[in-house]
Amino acid sequence: MKRLPPSQLSGKWRMNILLVEDNKDHRFLSKSSFDEHAHNFQLSLATSGLEALETLRKFEFDIIFIDHFLHDMNGLDVMKQIRALQPDIPIVITTGQGSEKLAVSCFREGAADYIIKDDFYFGQLPDAALRIHKSRTRPNGKTDRPLFSSQSIYEQVLSTSAGLLDVHASSLMLYNDNKGRLETKALRGLSHNYLSSVQPKLGEGLAGKAVAESKPFVSSDIDKELHAGLSELASHEGIRSAMSIPFTIGNSTRGVLNLYSRSNEGFGVGDEIQASHIVKLSTLALENLKQYRREHHIAETLQRSHFPRINTEFEGWEIAHRYRVSMEEALLGGDFYDMFPVSGGRRAFVVADVSGKGIEAAAQTAMVKYTLRGYALEDPDPGSVMRKTHKAFCSYMSSERFVTIFYGIIDPLARTISYCSAGHPPALFFTTKEDEVIGLKEVFMPVGAWHDDVAYSTNLIPFYPGDTLLVYTDGLPDCRKMGHKDGTFFGHDNLMKLFRSLRNQKAETIARVIITKLDEFSDGKMRDDLAFFILRLRPE
Repeated sequence: MKRLPPSQLSGKWRMNILLVEDNKDHRFLSKSSFDEHAHNFQLSLATSGLEALETLRKFEFDIIFIDHFLHDMNGLDVMKQIRALQPDIPIVITTGQGSEKLAVSCFREGAADYIIKDDFYFGQLPDAALRIHKSRTRPNGKTDRPLFSSQSIYEQVLSTSAGLLDVHASSLMLYNDNKGRLETKALRGLSHNYLSSVQPKLGEGLAGKAVAESKPFVSSDIDKELHAGLSELASHEGIRSAMSIPFTIGNSTRGVLNLYSRSNEGFGVGDEIQASHIVKLSTLALENLKQYRREHHIAETLQRSHFPRINTEFEGWEIAHRYRVSMEEALLGGDFYDMFPVSGGRRAFVVADVSGKGIEAAAQTAMVKYTLRGYALEDPDPGSVMRKTHKAFCSYMSSERFVTIFYGIIDPLARTISYCSAGHPPALFFTTKEDEVIGLKEVFMPVGAWHDDVAYSTNLIPFYPGDTLLVYTDGLPDCRKMGHKDGTFFGHDNLMKLFRSLRNQKAETIARVIITKLDEFSDGKMRDDLAFFILRLRPE
């Protein structure tokens, strides 16, 4: 298997992309989009799942985009077969008939992303490829390693073994299906030559036997172990006795913990029991990590889909927006914003926060977003949309769930914003006529907080040139000052003062300064998600 050759024009490395698409027009438009960034990408095309698999047997790729509804097989089936050929390659599933169920299925099967073929689809492809590539590498080109990782668990297992048992060295191996060998993932008290010299096959040496037969193996004289480099290990590392304890990931034995001693006395039954207990605990930690990563990835990608591409101008209005994810990876929240056209040449916008964290909040955010959109396209009146959204939310959500929503309509001809706020933090409005910042305190109950009818109604704000509106989620005022014992919050008063000091600035400048100030206040370690919109009627 080999990489495609670099461009003869540039001679530089480019990202190898495989696009699996059976629609002729979609292939043409996708290729045109990548061709605009030809200095970054080298695109190959496959018109079916079978052609894609045949191509992958010959060449390596950096990222694969697969249409879900191919004529010969679906995208998930193609992805599963690709994993057997190139297990680590990131795969993006694309579809023109998206659903939340399909999105979750894709991510549970290990998709790197899931893209719906909307009006922006073809232009998104190069951006998605670059984003995925950057997320997998550091600036020096090395793969990034999370703070909470499989590697940290492997090393903790070896550290714990050294602390509880009389061992002079240890290693942890996992079985590589493609190579048919065990590979060392962590070691302690051994030279790094061990990594290449000891790679046993199943049934070979203590480690290979332990994995093949799913039971511990012990040797008090590894000079006699002629397989898997153990005799060399004894000679060069001074090891005399060894014990290999297999462990299970999923439903099969996938690895082994090897413990070594320079003593000829070997390991006893008590050592085996303790080592087996350590292995069981580490296996549980690895399973939990795998589940955490999967759910976190689903939540993160679903959440990312809640932030559409939005133009920075609309009929004389400046538009700026920001979203920041929590530094607490396990606490992905339900913040989102949206903007879309409605009848009469107007533009609807939404800033919302679904209660809860993680994959459940992210999935419910999708429900709220598209439920609200659907009602807005029927009748965009804010009060009406909020009443219908509340009723729908209460019908499919438990009483413990609720969502705060600020939903508004920009009318460029009337120069007004009509809105309804359901439990949302008071939006800030700078009025040039009074040269003052005021809080919009007409706030109703959060959607879903009360499972009875709520009399949501519409409010109207006339805008004059230079007037500016800031709509935000509670993560902005609740931004916490790190390192302070009292846990000082940024607060509404500071936010109002900051907004007032920026009242004559463009919307994008205001957004940039707000984020900069929050980063300074929190030392770049925000503990909650935040999202905000800034709308400004451009001065004449």
